[in-house]
Amino acid sequence: MDKENANDAWYKTLRAYGHRILQGFEKAMEDPVRLNGPLNVWLPRIMLVLVPVFALLLALMHWWPRVYYVEHLIFALHIHTVMFFCAHDRCAWSVALFGDTGFLGLAVWPILLVYFWMAMKRVYARGWLLTSLKVIAVLLVYSVILTISLNLALLQALTEL
Repeated sequence: MDKENANDAWYKTLRAYGHRILQGFEKAMEDPVRLNGPLNVWLPRIMLVLVPVFALLLALMHWWPRVYYVEHLIFALHIHTVMFFCAHDRCAWSVALFGDTGFLGLAVWPILLVYFWMAMKRVYARGWLLTSLKVIAVLLVYSVILTISLNLALLQALTEL
C-alpha cells in the first residue's frame, strides 16, 4: 500500500510540474521577454555544471596515459571560456570592426571547431587520426548532454514565469 501511495504522490507531483510548464509556456507566448529573467538564472548554472561534465568526458576519452582530472578540468574550463568569449563578444567586436556580423557570425563556429581540434592535439599529444576520432566522439556525446540540459533549463524557466 505504501508503494502505491508513493507512486500516486510522484504522479501528482509530475502532473503539477507539467501543468506549471504549460502555464509558463502560455505566459511566454504572450510576452516572450519575460522568459529572459528565469533563463538568465538557469543557463549560467547549467553551464557551470557542464564544465566538469565535459572534463569527465575528456578523462574518459584520454584514459591512457593517466592524467589527473584537474588537468582535464583546466582544459575544459579553457575551451568553455574561449567558446563563451567568441559566442558572446563576436557581435560586439565584429560590428565594431566590420559593421555587419553576417560572415563572421557564420565563421565563428567552424573556427572554434578547428581551435578545439588543434588544442586537443596539442594538450594530449596524440596522432591526428586519434585526435580527430576523439574530438568527434566528445562533441557528439557533449552535444546530446548539452541539448538535454538546455531543454531542462528551459522547462524550469517556464515553471518560474
